[in-house]
Amino acid sequence: MSAIYPLKKPANNVLRPLKARDELLEIVSHEMKNPLAALSLQTKVFQDFLNQKVTEQNLEYMTQLAQNSENHIRRMEKLLDRMIWLLDNN
Repeated sequence: MSAIYPLKKPANNVLRPLKARDELLEIVSHEMKNPLAALSLQTKVFQDFLNQKVTEQNLEYMTQLAQNSENHIRRMEKLLDRMIWLLDNN
């Protein structure tokens, strides 16, 4: 019996990073859905603006939509960079 016990500890050490990776991927996939949904909606709104008469107010809205899209993309890039760093360092 005592010969089997020492094997459990290394097995746990191997499984711990895999479990952490799986949890991280689950969190990341959930967190990425929100910015992607926002980008999709903003793209549709942007397309609607393109079909309207160009006014100063519409140009301001389109500029804001573009800035929001860029912000969402940067947030996703940071999230992916963190995920890759965590995977590389575990």
